[in-house]
Amino acid sequence: MLVDPRPRRARYGGRVSSGEISEVLPLGEGSHGSENANESENANENELELEARDLRLRGMRVTYFDIGEETAPAVVFLHGLSQSRLQWAGAARALSSRHRVIALDFPGFGDSELPPSAKFVFGWEALAETAFDLVAALGLGRVTLVGHSMGAAAAIVAAADRPEHVERLVLVAPTCYRARRPLPTRLVQLPVAGPTLFTRIFGRAALRPHLVDAERAMPRLRHGGTREASLAMLRRAADPSTLEARLPRVRQPTLVVWGRHDKVTPWTMGARLAREIHGARLEVLDCGHAPEAERAETFEAVLRAFLEDAPREPKASRGPRQRATTLRR
Repeated sequence: MLVDPRPRRARYGGRVSSGEISEVLPLGEGSHGSENANESENANENELELEARDLRLRGMRVTYFDIGEETAPAVVFLHGLSQSRLQWAGAARALSSRHRVIALDFPGFGDSELPPSAKFVFGWEALAETAFDLVAALGLGRVTLVGHSMGAAAAIVAAADRPEHVERLVLVAPTCYRARRPLPTRLVQLPVAGPTLFTRIFGRAALRPHLVDAERAMPRLRHGGTREASLAMLRRAADPSTLEARLPRVRQPTLVVWGRHDKVTPWTMGARLAREIHGARLEVLDCGHAPEAERAETFEAVLRAFLEDAPREPKASRGPRQRATTLRR
Protein backbone atom coordinates (compact mmCIF):
# COMPACT_ATOMS: atom_id res chain seq x y z
CA MET A 1 0.00 0.00 0.00
CA LEU A 2 1.46 3.33 -1.07
CA VAL A 3 0.77 6.24 1.27
CA ASP A 4 1.35 9.94 0.64
CA PRO A 5 4.42 10.77 2.75
CA ARG A 6 3.61 14.45 3.07
CA PRO A 7 1.82 15.72 6.21
CA ARG A 8 -1.89 16.50 5.91
CA ARG A 9 -3.83 19.32 7.47
CA ALA A 10 -5.59 18.28 10.66
CA ARG A 11 -9.00 19.00 9.19
CA TYR A 12 -8.60 16.25 6.61
CA GLY A 13 -9.40 12.69 7.57
CA GLY A 14 -8.69 9.48 5.73
CA ARG A 15 -8.52 5.85 6.79
CA VAL A 16 -8.00 3.10 4.28
CA SER A 17 -8.99 -0.48 4.87
CA SER A 18 -6.45 -3.23 4.33
CA GLY A 19 -8.56 -5.07 1.77
CA GLU A 20 -7.60 -5.60 -1.84
CA ILE A 21 -10.01 -3.05 -3.26
CA SER A 22 -8.00 0.00 -2.29
CA GLU A 23 -4.55 1.49 -2.53
CA VAL A 24 -3.63 5.01 -1.50
CA LEU A 25 -1.54 6.74 -4.15
CA PRO A 26 0.81 9.68 -3.59
CA LEU A 27 -0.71 13.02 -4.48
CA GLY A 28 -0.03 13.81 -8.09
CA GLU A 29 0.38 10.20 -9.21
CA GLY A 30 -1.76 9.49 -12.24
CA SER A 31 -2.94 11.87 -14.95
CA HIS A 32 -4.14 15.01 -13.24
CA GLY A 33 -3.02 16.71 -16.44
CA SER A 34 -4.26 19.93 -18.03
CA GLU A 35 -6.15 18.03 -20.71
CA ASN A 36 -8.63 16.79 -18.12
CA ALA A 37 -9.01 19.83 -15.88
CA ASN A 38 -9.10 23.55 -16.60
CA GLU A 39 -7.46 26.43 -14.78
CA SER A 40 -10.73 27.69 -13.32
CA GLU A 41 -11.41 24.36 -11.63
CA ASN A 42 -7.87 24.16 -10.25
CA ALA A 43 -8.14 27.68 -8.84
CA ASN A 44 -11.48 26.81 -7.24
CA GLU A 45 -9.98 23.66 -5.71
CA ASN A 46 -7.07 25.59 -4.18
CA GLU A 47 -9.32 28.35 -2.84
CA LEU A 48 -11.52 25.89 -0.98
CA GLU A 49 -8.62 23.70 0.17
CA LEU A 50 -10.14 20.71 -1.56
CA GLU A 51 -7.00 18.65 -1.71
CA ALA A 52 -7.08 16.09 -4.52
CA ARG A 53 -6.45 12.52 -3.38
CA ASP A 54 -6.22 9.27 -5.25
CA LEU A 55 -7.29 5.75 -4.39
CA ARG A 56 -6.98 2.66 -6.52
CA LEU A 57 -10.30 0.83 -6.37
CA ARG A 58 -10.51 -2.53 -8.13
CA GLY A 59 -7.53 -1.48 -10.22
CA MET A 60 -8.96 1.94 -11.18
CA ARG A 61 -7.45 5.22 -10.03
CA VAL A 62 -10.26 7.32 -8.54
CA THR A 63 -9.78 10.93 -7.45
CA TYR A 64 -11.68 12.47 -4.54
CA PHE A 65 -11.53 15.10 -1.81
CA ASP A 66 -12.21 14.56 1.87
CA ILE A 67 -12.73 17.49 4.26
CA GLY A 68 -14.12 17.99 7.74
CA GLU A 69 -13.52 16.17 11.00
CA GLU A 70 -12.83 12.48 10.58
CA THR A 71 -15.32 11.49 13.30
CA ALA A 72 -18.17 13.70 12.03
CA PRO A 73 -21.19 12.21 10.19
CA ALA A 74 -20.12 11.43 6.64
CA VAL A 75 -21.74 12.91 3.54
CA VAL A 76 -20.71 11.54 0.12
CA PHE A 77 -21.44 13.67 -2.95
CA LEU A 78 -22.00 12.08 -6.36
CA HIS A 79 -21.66 14.38 -9.37
CA GLY A 80 -23.80 14.68 -12.47
CA LEU A 81 -23.23 13.89 -16.13
CA SER A 82 -19.99 15.37 -17.55
CA GLN A 83 -19.26 17.00 -14.19
CA SER A 84 -16.62 16.28 -11.54
CA ARG A 85 -16.20 16.34 -7.76
CA LEU A 86 -15.73 20.12 -7.96
CA GLN A 87 -19.43 20.48 -8.81
CA TRP A 88 -19.89 20.20 -5.02
CA ALA A 89 -17.17 22.62 -3.90
CA GLY A 90 -19.58 25.19 -2.46
CA ALA A 91 -21.82 22.67 -0.73
CA ALA A 92 -18.80 20.85 0.69
CA ARG A 93 -17.47 24.02 2.24
CA ALA A 94 -20.91 24.85 3.67
CA LEU A 95 -21.22 21.45 5.38
CA SER A 96 -17.65 20.81 6.48
CA SER A 97 -17.96 22.48 9.90
CA ARG A 98 -20.35 19.76 11.09
CA HIS A 99 -19.82 16.91 8.65
CA ARG A 100 -17.08 14.94 7.02
CA VAL A 101 -17.58 15.63 3.32
CA ILE A 102 -16.29 13.42 0.52
CA ALA A 103 -16.80 13.89 -3.22
CA LEU A 104 -15.35 11.66 -5.90
CA ASP A 105 -14.83 11.72 -9.64
CA PHE A 106 -16.56 8.69 -11.10
CA PRO A 107 -14.36 6.54 -13.38
CA GLY A 108 -13.76 8.37 -16.65
CA PHE A 109 -14.91 11.72 -15.27
CA GLY A 110 -12.94 14.61 -13.81
CA ASP A 111 -9.45 13.40 -12.87
CA SER A 112 -10.30 9.72 -12.42
CA GLU A 113 -8.93 7.43 -15.09
CA LEU A 114 -11.07 5.81 -17.75
CA PRO A 115 -11.14 2.07 -17.03
CA PRO A 116 -10.93 -0.48 -19.85
CA SER A 117 -14.32 -1.65 -21.06
CA ALA A 118 -13.43 -5.24 -20.18
CA LYS A 119 -13.26 -4.29 -16.49
CA PHE A 120 -15.96 -1.64 -16.17
CA VAL A 121 -19.37 -1.48 -17.83
CA PHE A 122 -20.81 2.01 -17.46
CA GLY A 123 -24.16 2.09 -15.71
CA TRP A 124 -25.77 3.32 -12.50
CA GLU A 125 -24.96 0.02 -10.80
CA ALA A 126 -21.26 0.35 -11.58
CA LEU A 127 -21.21 3.95 -10.33
CA ALA A 128 -22.95 2.92 -7.11
CA GLU A 129 -20.38 0.15 -6.57
CA THR A 130 -17.54 2.62 -7.07
CA ALA A 131 -19.05 4.89 -4.42
CA PHE A 132 -19.38 1.97 -2.00
CA ASP A 133 -15.79 0.91 -2.68
CA LEU A 134 -14.67 4.41 -1.68
CA VAL A 135 -16.87 4.33 1.44
CA ALA A 136 -15.35 0.98 2.44
CA ALA A 137 -11.79 2.11 1.71
CA LEU A 138 -12.20 5.18 3.92
CA GLY A 139 -13.95 3.24 6.69
CA LEU A 140 -16.95 5.59 6.68
CA GLY A 141 -19.69 3.21 7.81
CA ARG A 142 -23.24 4.45 7.12
CA VAL A 143 -23.29 7.62 5.05
CA THR A 144 -25.62 10.21 3.58
CA LEU A 145 -25.55 10.17 -0.22
CA VAL A 146 -26.14 13.41 -2.13
CA GLY A 147 -26.39 12.98 -5.89
CA HIS A 148 -27.19 15.16 -8.86
CA SER A 149 -28.70 13.84 -12.10
CA MET A 150 -26.52 10.83 -13.01
CA GLY A 151 -25.13 10.76 -9.47
CA ALA A 152 -28.64 10.85 -8.02
CA ALA A 153 -29.55 7.83 -10.14
CA ALA A 154 -26.52 6.00 -8.73
CA ALA A 155 -27.64 7.03 -5.23
CA ILE A 156 -31.06 5.46 -5.81
CA VAL A 157 -29.40 2.19 -6.79
CA ALA A 158 -27.15 2.36 -3.74
CA ALA A 159 -29.99 3.04 -1.31
CA ALA A 160 -32.21 0.31 -2.77
CA ASP A 161 -29.56 -2.39 -3.15
CA ARG A 162 -27.40 -1.72 -0.08
CA PRO A 163 -29.71 -0.02 2.43
CA GLU A 164 -27.56 -0.99 5.41
CA HIS A 165 -24.88 1.44 4.22
CA VAL A 166 -27.07 4.48 3.48
CA GLU A 167 -28.33 6.66 6.34
CA ARG A 168 -30.06 9.39 4.31
CA LEU A 169 -30.57 10.29 0.69
CA VAL A 170 -30.62 13.60 -1.20
CA LEU A 171 -31.70 13.32 -4.82
CA VAL A 172 -31.22 16.34 -7.09
CA ALA A 173 -33.04 15.98 -10.43
CA PRO A 174 -32.40 12.31 -11.23
CA THR A 175 -33.56 10.90 -14.55
CA CYS A 176 -35.63 8.03 -13.20
CA TYR A 177 -38.65 8.23 -15.52
CA ARG A 178 -39.06 8.30 -19.25
CA ALA A 179 -39.48 11.79 -20.66
CA ARG A 180 -39.44 13.51 -24.00
CA ARG A 181 -35.81 14.01 -24.99
CA PRO A 182 -34.35 16.72 -27.24
CA LEU A 183 -33.46 15.63 -30.78
CA PRO A 184 -29.65 15.59 -30.23
CA THR A 185 -30.09 13.33 -27.21
CA ARG A 186 -32.35 10.93 -29.11
CA LEU A 187 -29.87 10.76 -31.98
CA VAL A 188 -26.82 9.96 -29.85
CA GLN A 189 -28.81 7.26 -28.07
CA LEU A 190 -29.41 5.36 -31.33
CA PRO A 191 -28.05 1.80 -31.06
CA VAL A 192 -25.61 1.81 -34.01
CA ALA A 193 -25.13 5.35 -35.30
CA GLY A 194 -25.31 7.08 -31.90
CA PRO A 195 -21.60 7.02 -30.98
CA THR A 196 -20.56 8.43 -34.36
CA LEU A 197 -23.20 11.15 -34.24
CA PHE A 198 -22.11 12.04 -30.71
CA THR A 199 -18.42 12.32 -31.62
CA ARG A 200 -18.79 14.17 -34.92
CA ILE A 201 -21.95 16.27 -34.71
CA PHE A 202 -24.27 16.25 -31.71
CA GLY A 203 -22.06 15.66 -28.64
CA ARG A 204 -22.02 19.27 -27.45
CA ALA A 205 -25.70 19.81 -28.15
CA ALA A 206 -26.63 16.65 -26.23
CA LEU A 207 -24.55 17.55 -23.17
CA ARG A 208 -25.05 21.32 -23.03
CA PRO A 209 -28.38 21.18 -21.09
CA HIS A 210 -26.63 19.21 -18.32
CA LEU A 211 -23.96 21.87 -17.73
CA VAL A 212 -24.22 25.12 -15.79
CA ASP A 213 -21.24 26.75 -17.50
CA ALA A 214 -21.07 24.95 -20.83
CA GLU A 215 -18.24 27.05 -22.25
CA ARG A 216 -15.97 26.33 -19.28
CA ALA A 217 -16.87 22.65 -19.34
CA MET A 218 -16.32 22.06 -23.07
CA PRO A 219 -12.49 21.86 -22.87
CA ARG A 220 -12.90 19.03 -20.36
CA LEU A 221 -15.24 17.23 -22.76
CA ARG A 222 -12.59 17.22 -25.46
CA HIS A 223 -10.68 14.78 -23.27
CA GLY A 224 -11.27 11.28 -24.63
CA GLY A 225 -12.08 9.67 -21.27
CA THR A 226 -14.69 12.21 -20.23
CA ARG A 227 -16.26 12.16 -23.67
CA GLU A 228 -16.46 8.36 -23.74
CA ALA A 229 -17.83 8.13 -20.20
CA SER A 230 -20.42 10.85 -20.89
CA LEU A 231 -21.64 9.10 -24.02
CA ALA A 232 -21.90 5.75 -22.21
CA MET A 233 -24.00 7.21 -19.40
CA LEU A 234 -26.13 9.33 -21.74
CA ARG A 235 -27.00 6.21 -23.67
CA ARG A 236 -27.69 4.32 -20.44
CA ALA A 237 -30.21 6.99 -19.42
CA ALA A 238 -32.40 6.14 -22.42
CA ASP A 239 -33.99 3.36 -20.36
CA PRO A 240 -34.53 4.32 -16.70
CA SER A 241 -36.88 1.40 -16.00
CA THR A 242 -34.45 -0.30 -13.59
CA LEU A 243 -34.34 2.87 -11.49
CA GLU A 244 -38.11 3.17 -11.35
CA ALA A 245 -38.39 -0.48 -10.32
CA ARG A 246 -36.09 0.15 -7.35
CA LEU A 247 -38.03 3.08 -5.88
CA PRO A 248 -40.32 1.00 -3.62
CA ARG A 249 -37.19 -0.36 -1.91
CA VAL A 250 -35.87 3.09 -0.98
CA ARG A 251 -36.78 3.46 2.71
CA GLN A 252 -34.24 5.98 3.96
CA PRO A 253 -35.25 9.53 4.90
CA THR A 254 -35.09 11.27 1.53
CA LEU A 255 -34.93 14.85 0.29
CA VAL A 256 -35.81 15.47 -3.36
CA VAL A 257 -34.61 18.77 -4.84
CA TRP A 258 -35.63 20.06 -8.26
CA GLY A 259 -35.47 23.24 -10.32
CA ARG A 260 -38.78 24.71 -11.42
CA HIS A 261 -37.26 25.54 -14.83
CA ASP A 262 -35.30 22.33 -15.35
CA LYS A 263 -35.09 21.64 -19.11
CA VAL A 264 -33.48 18.21 -18.75
CA THR A 265 -35.98 16.62 -16.37
CA PRO A 266 -39.20 18.56 -15.60
CA TRP A 267 -39.94 19.32 -11.96
CA THR A 268 -43.17 17.32 -12.17
CA MET A 269 -40.92 14.25 -12.12
CA GLY A 270 -39.75 15.42 -8.72
CA ALA A 271 -43.32 15.54 -7.46
CA ARG A 272 -43.88 12.02 -8.73
CA LEU A 273 -40.61 10.78 -7.21
CA ALA A 274 -41.45 12.28 -3.80
CA ARG A 275 -44.81 10.49 -3.89
CA GLU A 276 -43.24 7.14 -4.73
CA ILE A 277 -40.55 7.25 -2.02
CA HIS A 278 -42.43 7.01 1.26
CA GLY A 279 -42.02 10.03 3.48
CA ALA A 280 -39.84 11.93 1.00
CA ARG A 281 -39.72 15.70 1.13
CA LEU A 282 -39.74 17.72 -2.09
CA GLU A 283 -38.08 21.14 -2.41
CA VAL A 284 -38.64 23.00 -5.68
CA LEU A 285 -36.22 25.86 -6.27
CA ASP A 286 -36.62 28.72 -8.72
CA CYS A 287 -33.84 27.59 -11.08
CA GLY A 288 -32.88 25.12 -13.79
CA HIS A 289 -31.12 21.74 -13.76
CA ALA A 290 -28.38 22.65 -11.27
CA PRO A 291 -29.81 24.01 -7.98
CA GLU A 292 -26.46 23.61 -6.20
CA ALA A 293 -24.95 26.21 -8.56
CA GLU A 294 -27.88 28.37 -9.65
CA ARG A 295 -29.35 28.81 -6.16
CA ALA A 296 -26.35 27.86 -4.08
CA GLU A 297 -27.27 29.57 -0.79
CA THR A 298 -30.82 28.28 -0.83
CA PHE A 299 -29.71 24.78 -1.78
CA GLU A 300 -27.12 24.70 1.00
CA ALA A 301 -29.63 25.94 3.57
CA VAL A 302 -32.15 23.27 2.56
CA LEU A 303 -29.43 20.61 2.65
CA ARG A 304 -28.18 21.63 6.10
CA ALA A 305 -31.71 21.66 7.51
CA PHE A 306 -32.35 18.16 6.19
CA LEU A 307 -29.08 16.77 7.52
CA GLU A 308 -29.52 18.31 10.96
CA ASP A 309 -33.09 17.09 11.36
CA ALA A 310 -33.39 14.21 13.85
CA PRO A 311 -33.27 10.87 11.96
CA ARG A 312 -36.52 9.00 11.71
CA GLU A 313 -37.29 5.56 10.39
CA PRO A 314 -40.11 5.61 7.81
CA LYS A 315 -43.27 4.03 9.16
CA ALA A 316 -45.29 1.43 7.34
CA SER A 317 -48.12 2.89 5.33
CA ARG A 318 -50.91 1.88 3.00
CA GLY A 319 -49.20 3.58 0.09
CA PRO A 320 -46.62 6.16 -0.91
CA ARG A 321 -46.97 9.56 0.69
CA GLN A 322 -45.26 12.87 0.03
CA ARG A 323 -44.29 14.88 3.12
CA ALA A 324 -43.98 18.39 1.74
CA THR A 325 -43.58 20.44 -1.39
CA THR A 326 -41.95 23.85 -1.22
CA LEU A 327 -41.13 26.41 -3.89
CA ARG A 328 -38.16 28.51 -2.84
CA ARG A 329 -36.86 31.54 -4.69
